[in-house]
Amino acid sequence: MQEHTGAERKGKDLLGMPVVTIADGRKRAKVMALLVRRGEATVAAVRICTSLSPGQVVPIGNLGLVGMDVILVDSAAALEPALPTMAVGELDDALTWRAVISASGERVRSVSGFWVNTTDGRITAYRVRPEAGFLSRLTNLLRRDTFEVISEQVQALGTAALIVMDSAIPNAAPTESHQPAFRHLNESISRRNTSHHNGNSLTDNLTQFPPLPQ
Repeated sequence: MQEHTGAERKGKDLLGMPVVTIADGRKRAKVMALLVRRGEATVAAVRICTSLSPGQVVPIGNLGLVGMDVILVDSAAALEPALPTMAVGELDDALTWRAVISASGERVRSVSGFWVNTTDGRITAYRVRPEAGFLSRLTNLLRRDTFEVISEQVQALGTAALIVMDSAIPNAAPTESHQPAFRHLNESISRRNTSHHNGNSLTDNLTQFPPLPQ
């Protein structure tokens, strides 16, 4: 896992963060969603909830300081005016669960989150998790569940998928070459269960040795 600078935060940590004005110390809003401009792989704006508007969208550049627990802005004027609807429509607020596809054309992962540089909105890394199929869950017992793909390893961020270099994926999901081993395991379990239901115990199949001499 790569090292992250002090300006980098997990996107999910920004959700629900209060927005407070420095001028009077009042809580003006809280962050509801991060909106990404895919072509630039940046968080371009945040959707906030205020007492007057439940879904106002503000450019990320309007946020003065993103602290550990609070976002500080100079005044309430920094939260106005909101982005126009047409501009908001070009942004993406649903990266989580987006497919991750290798450059060789294999879907092996999905996006579970990302790191964002709060000074300029750049997405510096994507948190990636395996697909939730049975074989993937089984192999997860033997390897790490999630890992990070840094921005330099990303070839494209689209509406349907995140395309990454093959070298960015440390452990691919089980391929056809792995599946015979899983089938063999399942067949063995099935035979054992059948034997048990027929009234035979597992010890019936063990080699019987003569008693030890006294």
